[in-house]
Amino acid sequence: MRRRNRMSAYQVIKIIVAVGIVAGGADLLMDCRFHIGEKMKEGFGMAGPMMLSIAGIMSLAPLIAKLLQPALVPVFRFIGADPAVFGILLGCDMGGYQLAMSLAESKEIARMVGLATASMLGGTLTFSIPVGQAMVEPEDMPYFSRGMLLGIAAIPFGSIMGGAFMGIPWNLILINHVPVILLSLILIWGFRFCPGRIVRCVEAFGNMISKLGIVGITIGSISYLTGVTIIGDFTPVMESMAVVCGMTIVLIGMLPVLEIFIRLLKKTLNIIGRKIGLDAVSTSGIIFTMASGVPTFAMMKNMSRRGIVINAAWSVTCAAIFGSQLSFVLGVEPEMIMSFMAAKLAAGILALIIAFLTTRNMEEIREREV
Repeated sequence: MRRRNRMSAYQVIKIIVAVGIVAGGADLLMDCRFHIGEKMKEGFGMAGPMMLSIAGIMSLAPLIAKLLQPALVPVFRFIGADPAVFGILLGCDMGGYQLAMSLAESKEIARMVGLATASMLGGTLTFSIPVGQAMVEPEDMPYFSRGMLLGIAAIPFGSIMGGAFMGIPWNLILINHVPVILLSLILIWGFRFCPGRIVRCVEAFGNMISKLGIVGITIGSISYLTGVTIIGDFTPVMESMAVVCGMTIVLIGMLPVLEIFIRLLKKTLNIIGRKIGLDAVSTSGIIFTMASGVPTFAMMKNMSRRGIVINAAWSVTCAAIFGSQLSFVLGVEPEMIMSFMAAKLAAGILALIIAFLTTRNMEEIREREV
């Protein structure tokens, strides 16, 4: 029964994406009269950067796993966790899934941490923190960091719910979340007491991952052109690129759908925003984040302080839930789509609740200061 539910959700999402592709393609034929085709172009524009980062890391993942296994396996066995948990350091669509599957002793645990957990914790480490640091205005960084802290605190809850949704026994879920909880606590402590240092460490880690991606795509391309195997334990680059091409197809349909959704519900969203104490920009940011955190980070200069905190917390858990991460899950594990979304939404809702409760008086304090 659970399998049928997952497949039906997968089919519904494919239909929604197909509708978006038709709408975007039709608008492109009319020279973007309704500006929906521009979102389709935006989706195509993401293909190049994704090829450079994702395809390279995906190809290198088996080799990285082979090199790390001698050191990681004894440590994780000592605490009773699966070595696949190491994949949480990377975003699910930036090598986290492949690394988890390559290290795994249990494929179910690898799917749980490599998709659900890595989409939040790894995505925050390799994308949201370094990109947000570069895009958010310096005077807004304390509020951005506070939101990141609140979002990270919600990750273990969402990840555990994702595992429960998969039907994994509770004892296995909990023991394999010990490293997740520890890493979350370290990040929370770092953001609380030394945010500058933690951001620099994360930036250095993200830079290293980017360079590994370049190395991977370079080696893979040369092997493809020459037919020579340069290194063993290397996934052919064309296989990795096929996954990225599938992700691109989802994006060129989902981005127009989100654009249509925002236009149709703009007035409603503004009314909801006013009722819950958010400005229009902050309310829109919550929606945009579900496709990508980048436009939301750019919008933060026009948000209230409370809006920045809430959007940052939401971005940790639900960034790209209908964007690149969704397209990746559909490409590699379509039956995991409901567990993936359940994990992110559970964490996202908890992050929003915490953020709303802890920022109730933020704007009032700001007004008194002024």
